[in-house]
Amino acid sequence: MEWEIDAEGKGECPSESWWPIGAPQSHVSYWVKLAEARFSENFAKMLEEWRLIPSEWAVLRELYRPGRRSPVELGQVIGMSKGGVSKLIDRLVKKDFVRKEVSKFDRRFRAVGLTEYGRECVAFIASMEQSLDREFFGKLRGGGRYRLTEYLKRILTARQRKHMEEWVSLQSDDYCERSEQEEFWRDLCSEVAAAAAHRSTG
Repeated sequence: MEWEIDAEGKGECPSESWWPIGAPQSHVSYWVKLAEARFSENFAKMLEEWRLIPSEWAVLRELYRPGRRSPVELGQVIGMSKGGVSKLIDRLVKKDFVRKEVSKFDRRFRAVGLTEYGRECVAFIASMEQSLDREFFGKLRGGGRYRLTEYLKRILTARQRKHMEEWVSLQSDDYCERSEQEEFWRDLCSEVAAAAAHRSTG
């Protein structure tokens, strides 16, 4: 089914078609994004009690391992610039979650690691995050959480990503081709309408 809007005026194109489009709620992606937003909102409130924001928590999670990391490495992992992650680390240093150490071989290099307090806090907050995840998705009983996780992993594989990029590219090329055809016919209709209007006033 399509809706048609009749064009008024002598010599104009007969009508324009408006094809119905599905509501966003009909897309799986709508509910996935909504679930992620709701979960993140609840988890952000939990982090506030620890004087943390999500980006700071992302850094602390990455640091929860033996050894030290450089600010550049951390920035690459969480998708932040060197300047942005440096400011973030400075805030975590003031909160006593992390410490910076000068390299013995290059004093310009500052390695970053968790303090003892930071290590304990990360372990506790991670357990709270896991509990929140179980509570939030608790209605997916009977192995539902596990199956949903496996389905999403399958969707997010490198092979599927490549497939979707190729598919989107093909659809975009097809849309551009159709747009060029529609533009041609619109221009032709405009010329016919202009000619008809000229004859009627002549």
